[in-house]
Amino acid sequence: MIYLSATSTTLLANGISTTTISSNVIYDLRGWPLLEGTLLTVISTDTNGNPIGYLPADQSTSNRGKQLSVNSDGKLIFDFRAGTTAGVATINVYVGYGKSALEGLLGTINITLQ
Repeated sequence: MIYLSATSTTLLANGISTTTISSNVIYDLRGWPLLEGTLLTVISTDTNGNPIGYLPADQSTSNRGKQLSVNSDGKLIFDFRAGTTAGVATINVYVGYGKSALEGLLGTINITLQ
């Protein structure tokens, strides 16, 4: 598991407000930090499982969810932008992604949109 934090866990649902989400250093099974450019799957859904808010551009469109890369420090850092619908955005980060199934939940964080 990884720890995810956000600069703000409450945003206005105005289509403009953003928060930066950051992880701690992410390690592989051997205990080494993930290499820069390693892709992880990030998905943002509401309580009904529908997409909510906006994630950065997908770095590999061939897989489900948004593929975002780890930086040179072995951390995942990205901005999340609120949509215009109020609710709770659950942002999940996965490893072991595929074209149809998600596996290997690494971490999750909730952002309230009001």
